[in-house]
Amino acid sequence: VEAHARRSEAEAVMRFLGQMVEMFDPAKSLRRDATVRELLDRWASKISDEGKNEPVVEAALHSMFGEAYRSLGEYDLAEQHIRKALGIRRARQGEKHSAVAVTLLELGKVLFEKGDYDDANLYIAQGNGLLLGHRDGIDSLNIEAAAAMSRGDFRRSETLYRRDLVNRRARFGPDHTEVGEALYNLGVLLCRMGAFDEAERMYRDALEIRRRNLPRDHPDFAYSLLALGDLLVKTRRSA
Repeated sequence: VEAHARRSEAEAVMRFLGQMVEMFDPAKSLRRDATVRELLDRWASKISDEGKNEPVVEAALHSMFGEAYRSLGEYDLAEQHIRKALGIRRARQGEKHSAVAVTLLELGKVLFEKGDYDDANLYIAQGNGLLLGHRDGIDSLNIEAAAAMSRGDFRRSETLYRRDLVNRRARFGPDHTEVGEALYNLGVLLCRMGAFDEAERMYRDALEIRRRNLPRDHPDFAYSLLALGDLLVKTRRSA
């Protein structure tokens, strides 16, 4: 039952992202100079329709948009989406579900970046406690690195993410999607550290791995496009 629910959730999100990926085609955008924020706003309004009769799908989409808005520095919007995701997951999947744990970490991350440190640390502690009890296929290095990043301990997080990248390359080979995930995670951190040149390299390498190994409507491929596009916009670089 759980595996079927996860497949259904992933398939619905992939369909939605497949439509979103098309927005990066200027011919299909609202207008040629539309910003990432404007395009996100356009598609965020469709979440309720897409998640109709599928609350967990709606939660997944809220989490996705929360992360996208967080990357743009739109913390209030990010918090709104992630709190909606958390409420849905708690109601539908229970307080101890691993997806609730991940969403708690997402909320803690946003609150920390907003400067609400007390609440951020509370949610991060709750999320880590649940994840450590679950594991649920999530690598322990990633858990610790994400927690360190959420606390603002970027140096510790960088050490752990780089170690994770080395481990995944040794275990899976250089062109595996697991390596793509590690590159993407490191790119996110480097962006927050202001190391934009290296972050761009990480994002481009992750995107190429995902381009070779994933269908175009896969969520991870869309995340890579969003992250690289946002970085290029912020630093006024060309693709």
